Amino acid sequence: MGGVEHVGALAVRRRRSRTWCVIGTVFIVGAVCVVFGATPPRSAAGASATGADLGPGCDATRPAVAHHAGGEVLDPQPPGGPIPCTVSTGFAAAESHIVVTNRGTVVYTPAVVPSGLIGTGQGPGVAPDTDANASPAAIAVTNDDGSQWSLVKPLGVTWNPTDHADYVDPVTGRLFYENYGPIPLAPSIGPEQDGPSHILWSDDDGQTWHHTVLPALTLTENPRFTSAPPVGGQPPPVGYPDVIYFCANTNVGFTSPVIVGRLCYRSLDGGTTFTQSSQLFNAAVAQHPECGTDGENFSAVDGYYPEPAHDGSLFVLVSCGAKTFLARSIDEGSSFPVVRDGSGNPVEVSVPTDSITTAIGSGPHLRIDSDDNMYLIYPEITGRTLTKLFLQVSDDHGLSWTAPLELTAPGVTGVLRWAVAAREPGHVAVAYLGQRDGQSTFDGYLTETRDALDALQPDGHPKFWSAVMNDPAQPLMFGRTIKGAGFIDAGGVLQLPYLFPLGIQPITEDATAGFDFIGATIGPDGTPWAGFARDCGPAPDTPSCTEQNDQTRGVAARFAYATQTPESTAGRLPATGLADGGQQWIAVGILALAVLAAATSARSPARRP
Repeated sequence: MGGVEHVGALAVRRRRSRTWCVIGTVFIVGAVCVVFGATPPRSAAGASATGADLGPGCDATRPAVAHHAGGEVLDPQPPGGPIPCTVSTGFAAAESHIVVTNRGTVVYTPAVVPSGLIGTGQGPGVAPDTDANASPAAIAVTNDDGSQWSLVKPLGVTWNPTDHADYVDPVTGRLFYENYGPIPLAPSIGPEQDGPSHILWSDDDGQTWHHTVLPALTLTENPRFTSAPPVGGQPPPVGYPDVIYFCANTNVGFTSPVIVGRLCYRSLDGGTTFTQSSQLFNAAVAQHPECGTDGENFSAVDGYYPEPAHDGSLFVLVSCGAKTFLARSIDEGSSFPVVRDGSGNPVEVSVPTDSITTAIGSGPHLRIDSDDNMYLIYPEITGRTLTKLFLQVSDDHGLSWTAPLELTAPGVTGVLRWAVAAREPGHVAVAYLGQRDGQSTFDGYLTETRDALDALQPDGHPKFWSAVMNDPAQPLMFGRTIKGAGFIDAGGVLQLPYLFPLGIQPITEDATAGFDFIGATIGPDGTPWAGFARDCGPAPDTPSCTEQNDQTRGVAARFAYATQTPESTAGRLPATGLADGGQQWIAVGILALAVLAAATSARSPARRP
C-alpha cells in the first residue's frame, strides 16, 4: 500500500564550532548582497519569459493582468506576473475536481472513458463513444504539469463520472477519493456496488488503494473531505497524525428538504475506517437552535462544509431562513455550535443564501489558510445570474470581517461556475467560468492574490492577478449548458441527446446534469490550478465535435512564474522584492553581517544539546 509519510518536528542542532572559512563566506555574501542587492533579475513579464520556458500549454503572449478590487487595472503593470498555462487531459470530462499531491502529482477527476452500449461500459458497442453521466470514468494523473496524462483506475475499476470527492491531506500527502459506485458493476470490490459512498485512499499517488464503504449514504452528491490535527481530550488517531473527516448528504435529491440531512464522519486511522460523528444539517428539524423553526438550507452543490483550523477545530457556515451563522466544532466533529461574540450573541455573516433554485453556486464558501486567516467568497446575484465574485477576510476567527472586495477579472460581467482554494497566509485562488458584455460563450478564468491580508490594513489594497486561461478564440462553453457533446450518433444520420439526467444534455437552461461544478486548488509549491471541462462545440454536427466523437474534454490550467513563485507580502518583505529594487537582498546582506559579528564575538563554541 505504500507507507504513511509522517511529518516530524524539524530538529535544529547547533554546531560545536565554526570555521573561519564559514565566517569568511558569510562576510563575502553579506558584502555582495549590500552592494549589489538593487539589481533585479528578469521577471515573468520580461522579454526572456516564453511559453516553452514555463512548461506545457503556457502562452507568454497573454500574461495575467494585475488589478485591485473592482477591476481597477494597475498602470503601469508590475513586473513578475504569472503566465496562463492550459492543457487538455485528453479524456472526456464532467463536473471536475483537481488536487495536487505532496510529490507534485496533479490529479484531475474525472477521466471519462465511454464504451459499450451508448457509452455505459456495458453491453454491445452501440454508439460506444457517447459522453454521458452513465459512462465509466477514472482519474487522470500527470507528473509533468500536463505534458502527459495517464489513466488511473482506483482499485482497477472505473467509476461514476459525477458527484465525486477528491482531497489531499497536506500533512501526509495521502490522496482520498470518494464515489458512489462503479460503472460497470465490479464484483471484485464486494457486495456493496452502486449507491453507498465508496471511500478510497492512496499513499503512492494512485498506484495502490485502500477501500471502505459507508452504506448509510445513498447517491451522495458533491461530498467533501478534510483533515485536522487531533483535539486535546478527544480520542486520538492511531497510526496516522491527523483526524480525517468526510461529510455528505444522506441521499440524492438536488436540494433540501428532498435531501433529508447531511452527515459527518470521522476516521482515527487515516481513512481506513469511519464512524458517524454528527448530523450537521437536517432539512426538517434544524440542528442549530438559532435557526428556530427553519431547517438548515443545503443542496447538492453548496459550500456549507467544515474547514479546519490549526488547533483541530472545524468551522462551518450554517444557513437557515435568510440568515447565515458561523459555527465551530471543538470536539472532532461531534457537535457544531454557533460561535458567540463577546456579548454572547450568535455570529452572523452577511452573505447570500445558497439556493439551487436561484443559481448553481449562488451561496458562499469559507476557506481557512495555514495561519487560521479566514476567507469568505461569494457571488453577486442579479435575478438568477451570477455577475461578480467577492472576497472578505477575517483574522479573528470570523468575529469581524473586512469590507467586501470584488475580485473578478476586469471586464467580466457574468459567472457560470466557480471554485476557490486557499493555502499559505494571504494566498487565495479562484477559478471560474466567466463572460464579458455581449459574449454568449464562457471562458475559463483564474484569479489569484498572494496578499489578501492587505485587506486588513486601513489603506490596504490586495493585488489580484487574473487571466483567461483558454485561448479566447476557443471558449470552454458555448452557452450556459453543454451544446455539442453528449449526443447519441444514430448511424451518422440522426443525433439524439441522451435522456436526462443520465445524459449531459439539459432539459432546459436551468436543468443541467453532470456539469454542476469546476475545481480549484493550490499545490504545495504554491502553484494555483483550475479544473475545467470543455464542450466540443456549439452543436453536435460542428467539425470540432465530429472530430472528437461529440465528447467533452478535461482541461487543467495553472499560473506559472518565470521567477521564483512569490509568497504573501503581508507582514514581511515580499519574495518578489527582487523585482522591486532588490530590497530583500539588502536585508539579507545586513543579516549576514550581523551573523558575522555574532560569530566573531562569541567567547566559546556552542554546545550540542
